[in-house]
Amino acid sequence: MTVRSLLTVCSLTLGLGFVGCKGAKPDGPLTGTESLHDLMESMESASKPLFDRSAGAALTDVDVTALTASASRVQAINAAVKTRFAGSKPPTFAAHAEQLEKGTQEVLAALTAKDAAALQAATKSLGGACGSCHKEFK
Repeated sequence: MTVRSLLTVCSLTLGLGFVGCKGAKPDGPLTGTESLHDLMESMESASKPLFDRSAGAALTDVDVTALTASASRVQAINAAVKTRFAGSKPPTFAAHAEQLEKGTQEVLAALTAKDAAALQAATKSLGGACGSCHKEFK
């Protein structure tokens, strides 16, 4: 490999590192043009604060605000996934989306009640919805 070729490869690698290879940012606003893969990455990013929460940790007002935003984002992404992709997938795909919606509603109810134990159970339910879909479709 020549020095010039090596410099070109290094420049492209650095450029892609700064710009990124993907068209969608996981935490960016939904545009309606994201791929299913991009939406799933966004869902993973949005749900991370819920899944990373320590079991039994008390809920502060700051936690409730942040986790409500996370759960609401998961809900919005799930709605986009269901609307845009469920029709082209097997019927079980829509069933998984319904299960995820139910889990998200349970999380939001627990957050509204500021009930840490209910939040832990609801997050487990949400994780089960994610896992069952991944088991079949990932």
